[in-house]
Amino acid sequence: MTDVNKPKSTEKAWWTDALAMFTRLSIWIAVPVILASLLGSFLDDKYNTSPWLLMSCVGVSFIFTMIVLVKETMKSFKEIEEDSENKK
Repeated sequence: MTDVNKPKSTEKAWWTDALAMFTRLSIWIAVPVILASLLGSFLDDKYNTSPWLLMSCVGVSFIFTMIVLVKETMKSFKEIEEDSENKK
């Protein structure tokens, strides 16, 4: 029996960390903006303030998203750096 047919060890592929980071950051970009748009639209209809509450909600979600993106990115880079140091 050759090693060609043998499954590889539990070592993960090189791209899995990058894909996980991309997915996590993409969710942090899309979800707050969508929720803020829905909330702002609802509030504008309710209080007849179009487009001020919509723009305010989207602005707040943008600031929130930027803060979270920086924190998540720094955390991911530290994890990737630790993994690469452990492999050496």
